[in-house]
Order: sequence, then C-alpha cells, then structure tokens
Amino acid sequence: MKYTNFDELTFRNSVEKALRKVKAILGTEKNPRMAEEESDHKWDDKYGLAEFLTNTSVASQLNILEQLGLDEKNLEAVMKWVEEEKQTVTMHFQAEDGCSFLKEQEQEISTTD
Repeated sequence: MKYTNFDELTFRNSVEKALRKVKAILGTEKNPRMAEEESDHKWDDKYGLAEFLTNTSVASQLNILEQLGLDEKNLEAVMKWVEEEKQTVTMHFQAEDGCSFLKEQEQEISTTD
C-alpha cells in the first residue's frame, strides 16, 4: 500500500494490523504497541527499540544472503576481510532466467451460431 496522500486513519489501521501479526509471532514474550504522544516513555525505551530493530534488520539480511547461497564458511571469510583486513566488501549477484518449449497442443473449439 502506498501512502501518496497521508491518511492517518489508514496508516494507523496498517500499523495496528502489523502489530497484531508481530504479537502473534512474538507470543507473550513482548508486547509491541504504537507509541502515543500522551504515553509516558523513557529514552531507554527508544534505544532498546532501535537496538531491537537493528538486530532484526541484520538477521533478515543474513537470512537473505544465506538463501542466496552465502554459507557460514564464506560469511566468516567476508567478516575477516572487513574486521581484520579493513577491506570494503561489495557483493555482486548474477542470475540467469530462461524458458524452454514444453509441447505443442492443438484443440478444437466448437462454436454455436
């Protein structure tokens, strides 16, 4: 869903729907909710949220790289380049797509006049 013209009600409904899904995934361990201007909160909450979202993002990216074929051995090599050798690592992905002819089929269609 694109938000070209901001509609607060639609946005809040989308967030609430997402929160219900997150609650189902997290179970009773966490209780995520939309921050309200009137609610009390601490700066620690914001830092905890930022840390949680950063960790979630990193885990998602690692999952994607694993699905693309980056195994643990190669990940360790990449981490060594970054941490020990202070190298910048750029990944290049290449994919091929193709199609092949399966069969030719003729079918008679009767018409009624």
